[in-house]
Amino acid sequence: MAELEGEVQELMALAEAADQVPESTPLKIPAELARRKDRLMKLALARQEIEARFKERQKDRQAEYEAKVAAREDQRAQGHRVKGRDPQPPPNQPDDKAQYNFTDPESRIMKAGSGAHFEQNERMLAMPIFV
Repeated sequence: MAELEGEVQELMALAEAADQVPESTPLKIPAELARRKDRLMKLALARQEIEARFKERQKDRQAEYEAKVAAREDQRAQGHRVKGRDPQPPPNQPDDKAQYNFTDPESRIMKAGSGAHFEQNERMLAMPIFV
């Protein structure tokens, strides 16, 4: 987003310079400026959606973490030796690789076949499974 904002500033400077010079470049600065501003807006919406999804998952992860910690504390209180490492708290922010699909927001990247590769698929949570 910072890169796009820098490009917007650069295009604004080019636009001001282009107003002084007769039109000789094929670059349509107003169109490019509008396209980048639109892209910035879409990226901001995507960031909001990613953060909203993260907060939904965070609630479950935090509850799971607290349950694990409580179970370990109960074992310690009973005098049992607790094996393994203590559970790690969930992260405070979304992963840098979190993604958002602008074309089909309900679609997700899912493991396919044997799990050796990934495909872009619709969410299949609501579909009935027939045996």
